[in-house]
Amino acid sequence: MHIRHAQRQHIPGNVLIHAGDLTHFGTPRELQVAFDWLVFLPHEHKIVIAGNHDTYLQTVEGRSWVHAWQERCIIYLEDEAHTIHVRGRAFKIFGSPFTSQHGNGAFQYSRTGVTGTPSH
Repeated sequence: MHIRHAQRQHIPGNVLIHAGDLTHFGTPRELQVAFDWLVFLPHEHKIVIAGNHDTYLQTVEGRSWVHAWQERCIIYLEDEAHTIHVRGRAFKIFGSPFTSQHGNGAFQYSRTGVTGTPSH
């Protein structure tokens, strides 16, 4: 979705999961636009997992955004799980932005396996 969040119509529901690429270039401005869009949405539970374009979230300053999100009931998952309750049922959701390396994006790990040989 990137910076076009505000141009999208939202689908009603109890839970919104945005997995990957809140931004296109990883800038603080784009992140603010995404945050404003998320705050606007009416969903009871909003869960966000960053993507490889979200480079700002790997900085100290970017991580401070996560605290502001929590204050607005937006759950940010980075290698962790969170349990939500919907209609009397518990759902445990795990989220990780990490992916194998392809380019210079954020949240990437080497494709080299533990033994030093490429993973397939």
